[in-house]
Amino acid sequence: MQTTTALIKSFHQQLLEASIYFQEYIFTADPELLQQKPNTGGWSVIEILAHLNCYSRWYLPKLETAFQQSSRKNLASQPYFKSGWLGAYFIRIMQPQSDGSITKKMKSPKNAIPASALNVEEVLAEFEQHLHHLKSILQMAHKVDLVHTSVITSLASFIRLKSGDAIGFYLAHMTRHIWQIKKLT
Repeated sequence: MQTTTALIKSFHQQLLEASIYFQEYIFTADPELLQQKPNTGGWSVIEILAHLNCYSRWYLPKLETAFQQSSRKNLASQPYFKSGWLGAYFIRIMQPQSDGSITKKMKSPKNAIPASALNVEEVLAEFEQHLHHLKSILQMAHKVDLVHTSVITSLASFIRLKSGDAIGFYLAHMTRHIWQIKKLT
């Protein structure tokens, strides 16, 4: 168990590191390189970002709505956050190791598989908007109860995660794909 402040600070740090990486290496990269598929198969960088955009379109509005409803109910931030068993499990299987290795491979759901023809500028612009949206959501997180607010997962409507776990899962998923992108660039 950790303090809610420390948890949110770690989320901000993860977002900052991801944002810096994307600003320095991806948003300024040659569009041709971003569309290049690896020789071994798999997705190009732009396809990975389109995949991440799918998850952003799901989780970010759900988190924002949960936080807005929480503030209307006066659910102030709890001093400590303890992951739920399911949230901790999802984060653990999604989070890559410190060297970028993946312990559990997963297939993407059909609705999160990117289209084969993508507009690079549109995908990049949308992804950048999602980074900014996440930053504003993390600002909101300081004022809400991350334990008693929850969001529906993209897996099934009956599976809910504490909002703190949902953010942790979302960031673990992004980190997993950042490592994938680093291997391609």
